[in-house]
Amino acid sequence: NDGSMSLMYDSDGMFTDHVITIGVNANGDFEKAKSIYCMIEEVKDKKEKFYDLLKQSLTASLILFILDRTDKNISKSTSNDKRLYDIIEYINANIASPDLSIKNIASKFYLSRNYLSLLFKNNMGITLNAYIRKIRLSNAAMQLTATDKKVIEISADSGFNSVATLQREFKKEYGISPSDMRQK
Repeated sequence: NDGSMSLMYDSDGMFTDHVITIGVNANGDFEKAKSIYCMIEEVKDKKEKFYDLLKQSLTASLILFILDRTDKNISKSTSNDKRLYDIIEYINANIASPDLSIKNIASKFYLSRNYLSLLFKNNMGITLNAYIRKIRLSNAAMQLTATDKKVIEISADSGFNSVATLQREFKKEYGISPSDMRQK
């Protein structure tokens, strides 16, 4: 284990034959980066709609992880970049909490709700609520296909207040119910 890994990835978010070698230090960072990369490899050829967001999320996580451990000035060069970086890290760490909301995130980062919403939309190209919803739905879809957990458990693990909310949002996003997804 030499502390490096190769990724086949281009600037459009697509996997290619171009290889980029990334060095990470040996104190467990390599294993974490490798783990994220393996998750990307697992889903890269999946065609279902929810896998697209998962691929983007995993790729963003890997990029943020690498940037955080290489040149701090690249990923956190301005206060807005650092704030956004911290906000995304907070969302990812707390996605299962049904209390995750614009109000609570704004309060945590001492921002107004309007400023937080604009900051997120202008930099991410998606509203904060839509991002949280899509991450939760993607998480639920992955659990439905990869585990035998009951839908009520998956609903709670994904941050939905109720099974009914998960079912409604899931049907709206993917066009099928969670139980139909499991049967696929």
